[in-house]
Amino acid sequence: SACNAQSLTSQSGCLLRIDPSLLPATPSTVLPAYSAIDPGDNPNSAATDFSQLVVGHGLRNPFRAEIDPLTGNVYIGDVGAGSFEEYSEYVRGVGNPTLVNFGWPWREGNIAGSTCSGSQPPGLVDPIGAVSHGGGWAAVMGGARYRNLGGQYDFGPSYEGNAFYLDYYAGQVRRLVNNAGVWSAAPVVPGQPDATNWGTNFASVTSLRLGPDGA
Repeated sequence: SACNAQSLTSQSGCLLRIDPSLLPATPSTVLPAYSAIDPGDNPNSAATDFSQLVVGHGLRNPFRAEIDPLTGNVYIGDVGAGSFEEYSEYVRGVGNPTLVNFGWPWREGNIAGSTCSGSQPPGLVDPIGAVSHGGGWAAVMGGARYRNLGGQYDFGPSYEGNAFYLDYYAGQVRRLVNNAGVWSAAPVVPGQPDATNWGTNFASVTSLRLGPDGA
């Protein structure tokens, strides 16, 4: 049921924030109590059920996600249903983390999706990148933000903070830039195969990771 993603206790379509440091070092086959892995400052830490671990919900199929080591933001490739693939950003921010609703199934990409009981919740967060299935995209892989660390594969200052994502089937890599908090397609660079894609022919790639040198 798609509408389960709108529930904080359904355990479907949720982004969790946990702290495993207090768990015993020995393996266990018993699920720990939610309170045992709750960092204590989650949006619903005062609860006594699964929701105390949730910082985001309203996701459909977040198949790959990466954490930006500089900001703590999470970049999520959320595989779509019938219309769009989504690349979403969870902003960690300063202080206690906030609860974010990514909108599924009320929204798919940047368009209206299906409805659930009641009225559409306010404050739904749109993806920073949305690609129509009409272009061959069918399974997005969310990548990290690039960080220049001066290593062998340093792309230079114009790439600092850029976000990358690709599609498993289309094999296209796309790049976003952030200007004053607003995400948009990155300017075309020399050698780019076309105006939309930073790279092509990357079919069947299942993850896009940030290397130890930042690349």
